[in-house]
Amino acid sequence: MPHFVKTYSRLLVSLLCCLLIAGCSSGPGRPVCQPVSGRVLFDNKPIQGAQLIFHPVKGTVVPLPTAVTGDDGQFQATTWADNDGIPVGDYVVTIVWKQLVLQGEEKVRNGGNQLPVIYANSTRSPLRCTIKEGENKLAAFELKR
Repeated sequence: MPHFVKTYSRLLVSLLCCLLIAGCSSGPGRPVCQPVSGRVLFDNKPIQGAQLIFHPVKGTVVPLPTAVTGDDGQFQATTWADNDGIPVGDYVVTIVWKQLVLQGEEKVRNGGNQLPVIYANSTRSPLRCTIKEGENKLAAFELKR
């Protein structure tokens, strides 16, 4: 293989590595996250272990902001770091609440979804929120059968 091809290949690999590293950094260009908290109720009762995903209505956010509900149905949203919040914008929210199943001697939430399928579909979910600058305490997501 000619020397210039080896040099060009190394340069291309180095450039790709730099781009990948820059995409993962917390540098300029990354939207600032705003604190977001809320609660999920199903048939008027708080649910534990529900997984929320916030899908931007316009543009993209990578990774998609997420949250998991605690014992009392409360959550704090995460985009890049634990509980860092969500960038400003309008979002469609999907929620899945998997059944607890026995895996070995431990119960884990990887069974079937216990919520109506509409809440898991980003094109059909009726759940919406708007994230503004500052602290965002969302109204409870009240899910029904």
